[in-house]
Amino acid sequence: MRLFNNLQLKLIFGNLGKGKSMARQIKEICAAIDKAWIEFTVEGLPPSYDPASSIMNPRHRHYPRVQKLQAAAKKAMAGNKPLTRLIAMEIFYGINLGNPRMDAVNMIGGIANALQGIVYKDDNLIREVYYREWYTTDKDIYKIIVYELALEE
Repeated sequence: MRLFNNLQLKLIFGNLGKGKSMARQIKEICAAIDKAWIEFTVEGLPPSYDPASSIMNPRHRHYPRVQKLQAAAKKAMAGNKPLTRLIAMEIFYGINLGNPRMDAVNMIGGIANALQGIVYKDDNLIREVYYREWYTTDKDIYKIIVYELALEE
């Protein structure tokens, strides 16, 4: 078996989704080859990995963020079981100008830990990560996209 990355998929399915965003094209590809695609948006600050204590502990200061993220993920999963194949995760984060910027690597780790067992069975299934942030003027908001990677059979 051979893994295809997003660019290879785009080249393989070249005309699929002409004039659409990369995310939209990948979503169409996933549907065409029967691969899972989960997408949801959460308002507020995302959880951030903390090496000192688990963010999954109800007493941790980020636990309310974890709960909010998990609730959105459960809604997006619509009762489906967690993914068990290799996946990619994309995170788009709009940061309110009034809030300090969080460390991107710790944020990715916090999100990955919080989604484990809900969106995917284990975070060791993540093989690709894409992260992008920008500043907003009104509120913090982030979008998560998780999809199965295509395998050549």
